[in-house]
Amino acid sequence: MPDRLEVSACATRLRLLIDFVARVCQVRGVPLSTQHRAELLVEELFANTLLHGGVTDTDAKVRLTIEETDGTLRMDYEDPGRPFDPTGPTPPAPGVPAEDIPIGGAGLRIIQALAQDIGYERRDGLNRVTLRVMGPRGRLF
Repeated sequence: MPDRLEVSACATRLRLLIDFVARVCQVRGVPLSTQHRAELLVEELFANTLLHGGVTDTDAKVRLTIEETDGTLRMDYEDPGRPFDPTGPTPPAPGVPAEDIPIGGAGLRIIQALAQDIGYERRDGLNRVTLRVMGPRGRLF
C-alpha cells in the first residue's frame, strides 16, 4: 500500500516532505543510498515548484506518494505549478562552465542522474512526475 503526504506549497514545508521520505524508507528497510537519492529528488522537485513553477497561492498543495518494492521506490510527485517536464532534453554536458548552464539546468541534471526512470504528465492543471529510485548508478556529473 502506498504512503501519501500532501503539504502546502511553501518553503517551510520542505522539512515535512524530507522527513516523510526518510520515515517511509526507514520503515520499509530501504537502503540508505536509495533514501538519500529520494530525499534529494524530492527537494529538487519541491524547489522547482516554488522557484520556477509560479506557485504563489498559499492554498496550493503538493502531493507525494511513495511505494516500495524490493528496495526500489516509486514516487509520484504532483504540483499545481507551470508545466514542467523533467524528461525533456538534458542540459549541457559535463565540463560546461557553470555560467553557461541555463537557470534550472543544474536541477534537471540532478533529477535525471538520480532517478532510474522518469515519467511526466500534465493532468487537471497538475504536473505529475513519476520517479523510480534505487541505489547508486554511476557519476552524477
